[in-house]
Amino acid sequence: MTRGRLKPFARFLIGDTYMSTSGNTFTSSNSLTFGAGGGVDISLSHRFALREQVDWLHNRFQTSDNQRYHEEHRNVARLSTGLVIRF
Repeated sequence: MTRGRLKPFARFLIGDTYMSTSGNTFTSSNSLTFGAGGGVDISLSHRFALREQVDWLHNRFQTSDNQRYHEEHRNVARLSTGLVIRF
C-alpha cells in the first residue's frame, strides 16, 4: 500500500542458526531463530528510494557449565537505513 512517497512494509522470518565454537560449552549447535521487522521506503525518484527499517531477531542455545545446563536467549534489535535502487 503506497501513500504518496511512502511505501511501508513488514516481514516475519523463521529459520535455523548454526554456531561453531572452539570451546566445549555449547551442548546444542543449532537453534530455532525467528525475526520480525518492518519499515518504510521513501521515494526519491522513479528509480531510487531511501529505506528506513527496524528488525528484531531471537535465538536460543543450550550451554553447560560444570554439568549444569542453561538456556542462552539472544535478542538483537537492529536499526538500519539504506538506498534502494529499483530496476
